[in-house]
Amino acid sequence: MTQTPTASSQSPAPSGSMTLVVIAIVLALLAVVLVNIYVANERDDLAGNKIAIYHLNESVKAGDKLAHKQVERHLIPKEYADEFNQAVSKEKIDEKIAEGARFARPVQSGRLLKYEHFITDEGTGLPSVSKGMRLVALPVDSRTAPGALKPGVTVDIEAPFNVGGRIPMVYPVMEYVRVRAVGRRTVEDQREGGGRRTVRSFRTISIEVEPWQANHLSMIEKLAVGEFVLHIRGVTDTDKYPKTKTPGINSQVIKLIEAALGRPLPGHRR
Repeated sequence: MTQTPTASSQSPAPSGSMTLVVIAIVLALLAVVLVNIYVANERDDLAGNKIAIYHLNESVKAGDKLAHKQVERHLIPKEYADEFNQAVSKEKIDEKIAEGARFARPVQSGRLLKYEHFITDEGTGLPSVSKGMRLVALPVDSRTAPGALKPGVTVDIEAPFNVGGRIPMVYPVMEYVRVRAVGRRTVEDQREGGGRRTVRSFRTISIEVEPWQANHLSMIEKLAVGEFVLHIRGVTDTDKYPKTKTPGINSQVIKLIEAALGRPLPGHRR
């Protein structure tokens, strides 16, 4: 006689299906958590509570160009910023990619992206110079320079000239000029050091100017009866040329040079 299978004799449901369901639920919850973390990080980043740093997601060789695909962004609490002061900032990553920055040496995948990884001015250690411009050094006295002087600040430049009086007359030479280097310490060095290192003794500052301005500044250096004098500008100062009225070298100083030469200066824009 044929027996009808009872419920107790039926095979149990495959456990594999239940495992897949559990895994799917766990993955869904994990995705929700990760999305929430991402949204919270982005909110903190926009609020200024976190800063962005970048790690390489692939190894690079010396001479390779920096590309977006090579880096992965991470957000860290702002209070740890000093510990990552050599890391390439969020503001500079796109700038370096746009300018075609190249790696100075091989860097392994997973390493923190730092300013020191890149070639500056073909490896000379000087600041990069804009196309068509010149980097010139001006003699200054570190003993009389403002204490806050460092690469990256904006200054007005003046110099003393003998115009026939009992004491030299000080004229503004250029206004609203960015200092690219103090002595041998460059803007890039300042950035890599977190802006905390100070140059205590130096004899020159370096600025970026047009080719003819570089020539004229060399003449001004010879005509002046002392070293250049610096006045540091505040970061919120928007009155760029209160004395000279126009960018570039002060026309009054140009006239002093022309009077000493007895002829007009070449390349001077009138």
